[in-house]
Amino acid sequence: SRLLTADVQATVGYHVNEYVDLGLGLSMVYSDATLTSAMPNLSPLLPDGRQSLSGDGWDFGWTVGAQVHPTPDFTIGASYRSKVEHDLDGNVLVAGLVGPLAPVNREVGGSAAFTTPWIATLGARWQATDKLALNAQVQRIGWSEFDAIEVNFAGGGESLRQGYKDVTSGGVGLDYAVNDRLTLRAGVQYDPTPTPDGDRTARVPDGDRWLYGVGATGQITDSLQVDAALAYIDFDKSAIAH
Repeated sequence: SRLLTADVQATVGYHVNEYVDLGLGLSMVYSDATLTSAMPNLSPLLPDGRQSLSGDGWDFGWTVGAQVHPTPDFTIGASYRSKVEHDLDGNVLVAGLVGPLAPVNREVGGSAAFTTPWIATLGARWQATDKLALNAQVQRIGWSEFDAIEVNFAGGGESLRQGYKDVTSGGVGLDYAVNDRLTLRAGVQYDPTPTPDGDRTARVPDGDRWLYGVGATGQITDSLQVDAALAYIDFDKSAIAH
């Protein structure tokens, strides 16, 4: 499986008053995907045939959010990013089948449809001191929208079940201003896998994970700022269903 996406988003922000800010965004998402599957011949002594779908397309989504500032040192933010229903147009290729299965070999136009999840986010930031700021975030991710990849082409089709489940992810972090020119950052996040044990396959061999990050911002000049970050992702071992 290979999936490349590019997200172009136009965002409008509105400062209601000193306590509330609102935001609204429209996303245009370009997707380019290739899905391949082995197709066995009748004899196990023969190499497998192959089915592949490649396609691309543009689809749309939206984001809405708000920030509330109860005090100058405390901010609460919430956002919702919509699901995106992807429809990719391209070609389906079946090749390498021999004997009685040879008539199945073809190259025809086809399509694939799948949905990527919505994301609901709640975060908070507290400026504990002049130098130290504490951050926390929790996300509910609607991975159950990614229930199947529907492949269709002239004379046939296939539904590739995914069976994902919704998950809740959470993280905490801190910013520390060493001086007027340098700010250091660190954080940790737990992100459980949406793939159920009974349906996990080699197509997406995912697992629960912890994410650890460090970073820094340097104010080089009054008009130039440089950010750098490093993240490490620790995956738990998971079983793949056969």
